[in-house]
Amino acid sequence: MNERDLFERERDVLNAANEILKDAEDTKSSWYAHYEKLLDEFNRVVNQSKRLIRLGDIMQSRLNRLKEQLQIEVENHKKTQLEKEDFQTQLFHAQKMEALGTLVGGIAHDFNNMIQAILGYSELLLMDKKKGDPGLEELQNIIRTGKGGAELVRKLLAFGQRGPTFPVSFNLNRRLIEITKLISRTFPSNVRITLNLVDSPTTVLADPVQIDQVVMNVAINASEAMPNGGRLYISTDIVPARAVNFQSNPESKPENYVALSVRDTGIGMEKEVLNKVFDPFFSTKERGAARGTGLGLSVVQGIVNQQGGYMTCDSAPGQGTEFRVFFPAIGEPPQTERALATGATPGESKPILLIEEDTAVAQLLRDTLEKEGHSVLVAGDGRQAIDIYNIKKDEISLVILDLALRQMSPHDCLMEMLYANPAMKALILSFYDPEDQSHREISPFVKGFIRKPFSVTELIEATTEVLESRRNESQ
Repeated sequence: MNERDLFERERDVLNAANEILKDAEDTKSSWYAHYEKLLDEFNRVVNQSKRLIRLGDIMQSRLNRLKEQLQIEVENHKKTQLEKEDFQTQLFHAQKMEALGTLVGGIAHDFNNMIQAILGYSELLLMDKKKGDPGLEELQNIIRTGKGGAELVRKLLAFGQRGPTFPVSFNLNRRLIEITKLISRTFPSNVRITLNLVDSPTTVLADPVQIDQVVMNVAINASEAMPNGGRLYISTDIVPARAVNFQSNPESKPENYVALSVRDTGIGMEKEVLNKVFDPFFSTKERGAARGTGLGLSVVQGIVNQQGGYMTCDSAPGQGTEFRVFFPAIGEPPQTERALATGATPGESKPILLIEEDTAVAQLLRDTLEKEGHSVLVAGDGRQAIDIYNIKKDEISLVILDLALRQMSPHDCLMEMLYANPAMKALILSFYDPEDQSHREISPFVKGFIRKPFSVTELIEATTEVLESRRNESQ
């Protein structure tokens, strides 16, 4: 191979190398541009990811706030639901107690008439007995037992909030001092009683005897809750209306209260027991001779409600129990006036109209009055009484009316007789409070009031007093 051929070969090789280098440069430029493009895309993706992350943080923050708001809403809903259930429970309990009170009141009314007949006829028989006569002691035992039955009726009526009360204005602190003296003498020596009475006036309008029953019953329960001894705290306070939780006490009224607290250091009660503490026939005492009737606190609550107050109970196991009773605070109103008998006088010749639906009681009243020399006309209902009175209004000297008329209201009955004779005199028989609304409606026509069950002597004296006043007016 000559030099020319070698030169051409080298030239071809060189050209080929240049071509390769040129292709490499083109490829490098292409790859570099692609790399730049990929890098730009990568940066764009990174920036977008950062924006998404920031957006995610914002969304997470919003979700957290929504979660917190939702938890608050759920808690509020639960609280509202619990308050609603608590209110429904109180409403159901109030309705149950109202229905039971109505039933008990009706039974007690009929039972009261039975006791009236038993006591009345026993007293009539006793009036003919002398000391040493056979049967005298037995009659006295019947009368004593009958009076115990009358007291039971009063408790039942207090539970049903229908019984007679005789409210007077009195200082609760002074009353508690006297009650505490009695409690101290009857309680075990290992139970210490502490009085903490507020210095402010504690004047309430209530039946003092029934308030004694409230305090004694609660105190006895407290003593039984301290079998190994302890302390019993009795205190009073003045509670302004703004400090009373009316919402949790649907029977309360917006006024200032005198608060009575009876607190013990006893064993306390579980929540399940606490929820039933005012239920009738519920008792925590063991079965047997010492078992309670379960009517104690339900009767107490009935008495408190009847006096215009309300009652609460707080307790926990091992923490003792506190009963709080709230009575409306008042000034010094006049005491309730009641008819008082002055003594019997010889019988009246003009007849007495007796309006009584109970056959046994009507017969007792008739026998008693006729034994005193009175002539008696008996009407079994209001309509029959009006018919008799329209015929004999000029002869009838006195109308004796039992307010428990069912077929006709006593007010309507008296109004029709009063229309026939404006000078009519009436004597009322009832086991309700003389200041009850039904009594106030007919009070202008009433000349006397006898609370059932009454004694034969009370009937005779009240009848005599009205007839004497009629005789004095005619002179």
